Amino acid sequence: MRIISKHSDYYDGVRAYGADPKLVYVRKLEVINPTWQTPLPDEIRQNVPLGFAKIPTLEYRPFGSLRSVRTGYVSIGFCGKLYTVLEWRGKYYHHPEDILKAMLKRETIHTPDGRSFTNEPAIPKEHANTVRRQKFRGDNYHFPFNTKGWEHWCERYQGKVIGDAPFILLGAPVYSYENPGGGYNRTFTINPTLKEFGFPRLVDPWTAWQELSMYIGNNLAQELQGMDQICDEDMAAMKGFGHKYAFRKEPTKRR
Repeated sequence: MRIISKHSDYYDGVRAYGADPKLVYVRKLEVINPTWQTPLPDEIRQNVPLGFAKIPTLEYRPFGSLRSVRTGYVSIGFCGKLYTVLEWRGKYYHHPEDILKAMLKRETIHTPDGRSFTNEPAIPKEHANTVRRQKFRGDNYHFPFNTKGWEHWCERYQGKVIGDAPFILLGAPVYSYENPGGGYNRTFTINPTLKEFGFPRLVDPWTAWQELSMYIGNNLAQELQGMDQICDEDMAAMKGFGHKYAFRKEPTKRR
């Protein structure tokens, strides 16, 4: 499989061990930032899964504190399946205990003017076990925010098959939906960079490459194989005319 893209990803290195040159993946990045005034298009909201009913997020306010602790998530559609990565303060995690360890640490912040100060932990150490007993937001019974609850949730939802319809609609084998803990700045991305979310911890590079090749060559073949669906710029890059001096030596600077 050949990849035409302006950005790299963690599975690209597998190409060095052989690839089918007839199979082409045009990995064009498209980002949508929905707002209250301009939400996601109806065809995406109604036909593309953005998460499950029971999302493993936490909303906890320590007693006497004015601020609550909220975690977010990223839903990643990959080759007919849906995966979930946990998020807190712009960083991505793959286990509730990893987030809890980060919450219990003091955070040092450096300002642009060279000053630095240390924040208190987001959750007091004595509240750790209380947090572990919290239920996932939106669920009143199952899945406490701990190792057992996370493993129980993963058995049911992590990597769950969602079918080919969403990917055929988007014309891409990968998409992501970021819902941060604050509930703002949500982002929907077609053909995102998966290494930013730590996706290699869920799917290793060899497996990711193999699944992409098989999915594009079979499930999405009718959508992506037609030459008329490749824009002129990408077609030029395939034929070697990717830039002005594709077959000529670039001029040197004269002194």
